[in-house]
Amino acid sequence: MSTNTRIYVVSDLDSDPVAHKLVRARDRSQAIAHVVGTRFVADVANQDSLVSLTAEGVKVQTAGEKPLIDIPPASAPPAPDGDGGVCGEGGAASATALASA
Repeated sequence: MSTNTRIYVVSDLDSDPVAHKLVRARDRSQAIAHVVGTRFVADVANQDSLVSLTAEGVKVQTAGEKPLIDIPPASAPPAPDGDGGVCGEGGAASATALASA
């Protein structure tokens, strides 16, 4: 017995220009899984990985809901004395001035 398949266009929206692949599959999920299977892996999270990843700011997402967008934190402007962004007592006032500007 043959399984009904279609040819799907799977597009990588993060590439520039957008990359496309043609995949013969039973459904959309199988086509996407075929393409991302070599790029992503999924394992059940253990307690240690949950603790460390949430401490790093990784949010738990729920499949079927709108995906969360990962926005890297803004880097702090360098301190005037060139110490790599670590400010002394004047740092808080400078940050407040920048925030209100």
